[in-house]
Amino acid sequence: MKTEKEIKAIQLQFLEDVKDFNFPKWAQEKNRQYILNLSFSGVSHVAKGLEDLVMVYTGKTLCTPFQSELLKNSLLGAFTCADAINLQAMAIYADFIHYVIPMYLKIESN
Repeated sequence: MKTEKEIKAIQLQFLEDVKDFNFPKWAQEKNRQYILNLSFSGVSHVAKGLEDLVMVYTGKTLCTPFQSELLKNSLLGAFTCADAINLQAMAIYADFIHYVIPMYLKIESN
């Protein structure tokens, strides 16, 4: 188990790593990859949601019920709390959490 100091260091490094991350481009690529057919505003909504999720994982903001369920890896809870766009884009959120969020932040957030 990581200490609070180690987790803070991981959070700060993650923030540094994603400071130039292009959330809209990434969300649009995943939209095409998963054939979700989200509109431009839908992709923008998801991109903002991913940015907000980074802030939640790094302790920079409080989370919404939807984000809380994502943090807990609760698929049923996340589907229950998701708005219409996030419901359609659940694969994008799963991909982001699995491939972009550092493992220790996922473990410590549960």
